[in-house]
Amino acid sequence: MAVKKEVVSTENAPKAIRSKDQPTLQGTIEQQTRLVMDNLGAVLTAAGMTFDNGVMATCFLKDLNDFPKFNETYATYFKDNMPPGCATVQVARIPRDVLVEVAFIAVK
Repeated sequence: MAVKKEVVSTENAPKAIRSKDQPTLQGTIEQQTRLVMDNLGAVLTAAGMTFDNGVMATCFLKDLNDFPKFNETYATYFKDNMPPGCATVQVARIPRDVLVEVAFIAVK
């Protein structure tokens, strides 16, 4: 069975990083995590899905010392605080010098 790739975008979330119009994100790890997850939720909604459709996430943190605060905020987006499988790594630098980025795979 072939898997159909679908590109989803919405006016309720910023365009992909390729857009030069996006400002540098500021704020605490909790604030940035909420913004990332809210934007991700908007894209999921546009695709007819919710966070419950998530099967895997890769979370990139500028500083792994932020993991407890990140994880506490991240978990609130899932029923019973049960997120999908997740890998979290510290990276040297994230585009726009943000503190967090989340790659999320969801299926219908």
